Amino acid sequence: MILHRLSVAIRRQDWFTVLIEIMIVVIGVVLALQVQQWAQAHEERKTEAAYLSRLYDEVLRLEATRAPLIQFRENVFAGAMSAAPAILGLEERTLTKEECFAIGYSSILSNPTSDLAILNELQTTGRLYLVQDEKLKSSIRSYLLQAARARDINEAVFRNATLLVPYYPELVRISESAKPDMINSDVFICDANKMRSHLEFRSRFQYTMGGYYQHLNAIRSVQSSLKDLRLALEDALGKLE
Repeated sequence: MILHRLSVAIRRQDWFTVLIEIMIVVIGVVLALQVQQWAQAHEERKTEAAYLSRLYDEVLRLEATRAPLIQFRENVFAGAMSAAPAILGLEERTLTKEECFAIGYSSILSNPTSDLAILNELQTTGRLYLVQDEKLKSSIRSYLLQAARARDINEAVFRNATLLVPYYPELVRISESAKPDMINSDVFICDANKMRSHLEFRSRFQYTMGGYYQHLNAIRSVQSSLKDLRLALEDALGKLE
């Protein structure tokens, strides 16, 4: 219809009508593009909200999974540090069961998982662009960086860790009554007197504690970054409601 009117107006050299018809066509195209862009943006916001909601649930679960393990590692480190004066000859005393347990477990390390499946999916599918909130984007970048750093630190710690129990069975050993599923203060038996007089053990103990401290700081930093990510997700989801 419009093309027919436009061709008639051109043949008549009715330039005013030609201009009006062209403007109608241009305005129609612009409006159609605007509607299409609005619909696409609306769909992307729905997709973003769905992804962020799933990511938030996963962050909550990961925080809850990591928290008791980190607390356990904190307790082991505190117990080993409590035993240090008695091992290094600064105190002449026996070790408590808790201190002995900490020494035994100080070499048993693992890297608590930091993977978030939804975040991995957004990365691999190239959909991270859907995240519009700047604070959230910054928190995601920070979390990914902290998780990568923690993996590097832990790999180095694990590679150089000294297993005190199998290397020094005359100083610290597993109790004959211990069962494979036991994780309590009765698992290990320690001889503090022999530890104090064993220079190599004392040196390796200090080295192990240095590595454990690095490991603990690495997993703490990831947990802190995970909390920041959760708070940023809460803010972003609130804005999308």
